[in-house]
Amino acid sequence: MNIRLKAVCVAMVLLGGFGMASCSGSSDNTIVAPTPENPDPNPTPKPTPEPEKDPYDTPSEVLYKSFEKRTMCGYQGWFTCPGDSHNSRGWTHYQSGTAGKFEPGYACVDYWPDMTEYTKSYPTPFVYPDGTQARTYSASDYETVNLHFKWMKQYGIDGAIVQRFKSAVEATAKGDDHSVKVLENCLRAAKENGVAIMVEYDLSGLGAKSDVQPIIDDWKMLCDKFYLNSPKLCPQYLWDKGKPMVGLYALGMKRSDCSTPEQYIKMMDNFVGRSGKKGAVSILAGTGYDWRTSDGTKDNNAAQNYAAWEKVYKRCAVISPWAVGRYKSNAEFNKRADLIQADLKWCNDNGVFYSPVAFPGFSWRNMQTKWEKDDKGNITGYTLDGANKYDMIPRQGGKFLWYQMASYMEFGVKSIFIAMFDEIDEGTAIFKCAHQDKTPVNINKFVPDGKFLSYDDDIDTGYYMYLVGRMSQYLKSGEKPFKEDPPKMK
Repeated sequence: MNIRLKAVCVAMVLLGGFGMASCSGSSDNTIVAPTPENPDPNPTPKPTPEPEKDPYDTPSEVLYKSFEKRTMCGYQGWFTCPGDSHNSRGWTHYQSGTAGKFEPGYACVDYWPDMTEYTKSYPTPFVYPDGTQARTYSASDYETVNLHFKWMKQYGIDGAIVQRFKSAVEATAKGDDHSVKVLENCLRAAKENGVAIMVEYDLSGLGAKSDVQPIIDDWKMLCDKFYLNSPKLCPQYLWDKGKPMVGLYALGMKRSDCSTPEQYIKMMDNFVGRSGKKGAVSILAGTGYDWRTSDGTKDNNAAQNYAAWEKVYKRCAVISPWAVGRYKSNAEFNKRADLIQADLKWCNDNGVFYSPVAFPGFSWRNMQTKWEKDDKGNITGYTLDGANKYDMIPRQGGKFLWYQMASYMEFGVKSIFIAMFDEIDEGTAIFKCAHQDKTPVNINKFVPDGKFLSYDDDIDTGYYMYLVGRMSQYLKSGEKPFKEDPPKMK
C-alpha cells in the first residue's frame, strides 16, 4: 500500500467511510482480524518450550555411557617395522635408541610378542632357539590392530585408552600422519569388535612455558576427521556424564620444567565436545601417585601448589594415579592401602570417579642400556644402571596383577585402568607374549647376559588378558573375588 492510498483510507475512516470500500488497493474482500468473538479458524500453535537438558543426559546413540564398572587398557600402538603399511619409520620402539640398531644385542623391548595368530608379520635379524628367523608385528597394519581388539573382546576386556603423545601431536602438525593412521586403525577395530575406545594425551613432556593450543587444535582435528564427539557417527567412543571422554596424563607430576594448573584448565575449557560446544568433555586425569599428598614420592609436584591443583582435580570426571613402579610386591602394595582408600574417599566426597592403575609386572633392562660409541659411531661398550635388572617387578605368574585388582574391589573401587595392553618396552604388556621356545636369543659380545623375557610356560599366553576380563565380570556383578588365588584359565 502506497502512502497516497493510505492517506485516502484514513480520510474515509474519519468521514464515516463508504461502506464496502476497501483499503487493500484491490477488489478482494476485506480481511477481518481475529477477535475473541471472531477467532482464527486455523491458529498457529505456539511451540512447546524444550525442557532444560540434564547436564548428564547422554545421547541414546552412545553405546558406552560411563567409565564405571569397566576395565580399560592403555594402548600404545607405537611399534613399527620396515616395509609395513606406513613404510617410513623403520623399527620404531623396537630399536635401541642410543645404539641405533635392532639386531642381536641391541633392542628396546624386554618381551617378545606371541606371533602365532598374526596374519601380517615382518622378519627380524633375531632367531628363535630352533634357529628359524624371528618375526614381529607393526601397529601400522590394520590386520594387527584388529587382532589386538579382537582379543579384548574375546577375553572380556571393556576397551582401550589409546595414548597420544605430545611428540605425536607435533609430528602430525608437521605432516607426519602415522599416529593418526594408528588411531584410525584402533577406532575401526573397536567398532568392528564391539569394545569401547577413548583418546588420552600423554603430556609428560609439557613444560610450564609450553603452549597448549596445539593440543586443543589436535583434539578438534581428530573430532573433525573421526567424529569422536558425535555419538551417531562414532558410537564406539567412550562417554561419561553425558560427554565424550578425553584423557590428560601427567597432571601435577614433577618434571624438569613442570606444567601448571592453568595449562590444564585452558585445555578443559577449550576442548570441543558434544555438538562442537567448548568445554563439553569429561576429563580422565592421569596424575602422580601421591597427587593429594606431599609424602616425598618422586613424581609429586602438585603438593607445592595443591590449592590450585585441587581446583583442576575437582573439574575432572575420573582420577587415575599412575602406579607403575610404586610398589614391587603384594606386601609393598598393602602398605599403600591407606593412601588408596583416602584417594577413593576424596573422590567420592567431591563427585569424582576413582580408577586406580593395576599392572602385571615391570622390566625395562634392554631399553635402559646406554651404548658408548667412538668418533666414527662404532659401538665400543655400554653402561647400565645396576638397579635396572631384568624382571625388576616379578609377575608371579599373574598373582601380582590379580592381587592389585582384587584389593581395589575390596576397597570399593568400581573401575580399573590396566597398564598396559601392548607395552613390551617396559614389560607391562598383558597381550600375548611368547613362551621361551618362541623367544629369540639375544647374544652379543658387549652384552653377554642380554636376553628377552618370556611368559611362564605353564600359563597360556592369553592368561593376563583372561585375568583382566574376569575382573571386569566381578566389577559388573559387584561380587568380591578371592585375592590370594587368581582364577585358572578354562
